[in-house]
Amino acid sequence: MKMKRWQIIEIHWIDSMATKGWHFEDDVDDLTLTKFLLHSTVGYFFKKDKHQIVVVQSKSADGEEKCNVGEIFCIPVRSIKIIKIIKGIK
Repeated sequence: MKMKRWQIIEIHWIDSMATKGWHFEDDVDDLTLTKFLLHSTVGYFFKKDKHQIVVVQSKSADGEEKCNVGEIFCIPVRSIKIIKIIKGIK
């Protein structure tokens, strides 16, 4: 899928998970359900290479030659299950 910078995308991806503290052995099955590994991120597409896709949550106003970005988020490509384009660029 070819994406352009500033398109709004949704990424479904798998993460690692950990718990803290002590737990009863009988609770481990409930605490380690696969659904806890699945995540969804929505943001502005920034770039992608063979290792990662980078999205940002915020950017300064349109019309600027260069903008400021906030909340840079990198997701390993091998963790990604689905990418959807929510909104294209103008």
